[in-house]
Amino acid sequence: MPVMIFLQTAWAYIKKYWWVGAAIAGFILFEVIFRTKASSDLASTLEAIQKRHDEELNAIKGADEARRKAYEENNRILQARLAEIERQAAEAQVQLDAKKRSELEKILKDTNNDPDALAQKLSDATGFKVIVP
Repeated sequence: MPVMIFLQTAWAYIKKYWWVGAAIAGFILFEVIFRTKASSDLASTLEAIQKRHDEELNAIKGADEARRKAYEENNRILQARLAEIERQAAEAQVQLDAKKRSELEKILKDTNNDPDALAQKLSDATGFKVIVP
């Protein structure tokens, strides 16, 4: 039943607006029959559009390539700097360990194995309080 209503409604619109379809068909027929050298103009227009499109694509690809190269260069610089920072941190750690070792050796030498004096000097050096029971 709904299909029948749809078909009747469509037929009513076709009867009412048939002239629109005829006008469109007439315009297309007129263009096909009376066109003069429009096809070559159309072809050149399409060629120009395609050329601009290709130029835009090349510009986009070039920009992407430049962005990728800049990213790779920045990443290479970053990795080099990180490696340098890690190397400097390792050197600083070795120097700090050597400094601490020399301070401990000096403290041990100064205290002559006296536990109370050793505890007091270590407390002074580290900042920790020594509580004697």
